[in-house]
Amino acid sequence: MEVLRNAEYRQQSTADALPRGEFKDARAWMSASLVYESMCLNGLNKTGSNLRSVTGVVAYMQTVVNVTGEALSLIRSYDIYGKDTGSWTPPQTERDGAWEHVGGSDNVRALESNGGFPSGLTANATVCRSGSGGRSCDYTTVQDAVDAAPSNETERRFVIRIKEGVYNETVRVPLEKKNVVFLGDGMGKTVISGSLNVGQPGMTTYDSATVGNVLSFF
Repeated sequence: MEVLRNAEYRQQSTADALPRGEFKDARAWMSASLVYESMCLNGLNKTGSNLRSVTGVVAYMQTVVNVTGEALSLIRSYDIYGKDTGSWTPPQTERDGAWEHVGGSDNVRALESNGGFPSGLTANATVCRSGSGGRSCDYTTVQDAVDAAPSNETERRFVIRIKEGVYNETVRVPLEKKNVVFLGDGMGKTVISGSLNVGQPGMTTYDSATVGNVLSFF
């Protein structure tokens, strides 16, 4: 269900980008949605396709994956050929000898034009180890600071200053927490160290990252 919510979120991102003419971003978001749906379908096929209660869900998810793929194909054709539907062709990949020069998404170009990692950042929240920060500390865990970040903020960065120390926690940055920046005191000084691994019962690689950011799909 978590993966499907991510897929739904990315489809809404696509719907928001299309009216603005941001077709490269729309293709990236719809591609991400297709990846999430395919992950869900593959998981169902591997773990429960032989169960009668799951068979119908697998069939439904296959339909969802097909429809999302068709929508992505339409967005791709409109991006390349415009409204002249007579010139639209079936999707091709490098296996067909087709190499499309995409040139990066609108968001990537904006980041590159600003010189990569921004300088002169001002902290919106400061994280310190418990008992070490005094009045200058807003939170004692990185996750609490992430949770405090505004949702769906597209204009301003939310900078989280993480002071020197070892933070034994697993951090999750949800899709709706946009423009969140972690700013530490340097390599070997600010350390985030989780302990999740696939050897633990019920744990998958997808959930095992110490710092998991499901925002990226460019």
